[in-house]
Amino acid sequence: MSDQVIQKQRSGFLDMLKMVCVIMIVITHVSWSNSERNSFVFPFIIDMAVPIFMIISGYLRAKKIEKIGFKKFISIRSSLMSLGNLMIAYLMVAIVEIIAAILTLHFNLGFDASYIQSPAVFFKWLLTGLSGPGSYYIPVMVQLIIYYPLIWFLVKKFKSVGLITTFAMNLAYEAMVYQYSMDPSLYRLLIFRYTFLIALGVYFAMAGGKRRDDIIAIVLLVLGILFITVNFYIKPFTLFQAWKTTSMLCVPFAYGVIYFLKKYFGNIGYNKFFVIGKASLHIYLTQMVFFSLGFGHRLNMRFNSFPSLVNGIFGSIIAVLVCVPVGIIFFMVESKLREKLFKKNS
Repeated sequence: MSDQVIQKQRSGFLDMLKMVCVIMIVITHVSWSNSERNSFVFPFIIDMAVPIFMIISGYLRAKKIEKIGFKKFISIRSSLMSLGNLMIAYLMVAIVEIIAAILTLHFNLGFDASYIQSPAVFFKWLLTGLSGPGSYYIPVMVQLIIYYPLIWFLVKKFKSVGLITTFAMNLAYEAMVYQYSMDPSLYRLLIFRYTFLIALGVYFAMAGGKRRDDIIAIVLLVLGILFITVNFYIKPFTLFQAWKTTSMLCVPFAYGVIYFLKKYFGNIGYNKFFVIGKASLHIYLTQMVFFSLGFGHRLNMRFNSFPSLVNGIFGSIIAVLVCVPVGIIFFMVESKLREKLFKKNS
């Protein structure tokens, strides 16, 4: 089998995984009751979407280092390329939200316009992820460009000991956050709460599918199930603020799931629907705009005469049918623009 075919098959698997996860992210931001969010589907499937994305981020960067070398990976040029891959799409979304705010000021459309009413608020809004659910993601990804080499070194150099070290680092950070009552708005923006997840991605890239790797994945899977069960159905964790469901104690479950999916389905061929996975960042940003402009609330109001579960299902279907196609179009447009900009500056 040629390297090209192997690459295509591996990419097919990862894009399939990202496709499922980004759809889950859209669904989780629809209005659901507390009882529905405590059902099996949310803690074990839907809530694992962002953790899986973080693990994939750690994995892909480790594979990139294998391909181009560590020195080239941390070079200024490579770092700027990574930053550009994020910033062009991010600024395009910022422009859309600014236009919506300006139109609201002139035509009273009902969108949030608070972030353009003073320079201080505007720059804070621009630097902290814009508006909408999941708006912390881009600031976290920017920090990852700087933070990742340390995590990679620890896990690559010391393997299991390095993984345990990152776990201890993450736990120490959470204890500090709790001790000093860090503002949740700051906590959500800092990458340190994802230290162990990213390390799991590096570890995943090193796993060779041997018996020892299988045993470690099973142990992490079981621990994740136990911690998720405790957090949801016995006693919520004290740490992790409002992000307990995606905390470092829950994500070993996500690692186990990814590991065994790749082990048994890693050679899945590419499918045209997997473009959803390729466009996952753009769909993620699209859903931010969709919900920040209040369309999710409007869906909830439209179906509020139905039972809550039906309301959530209808709202999810419509949100996915809007955010996914628009996100794919956004991906295609932004990719062409980015390609032209990079060619011009190369």
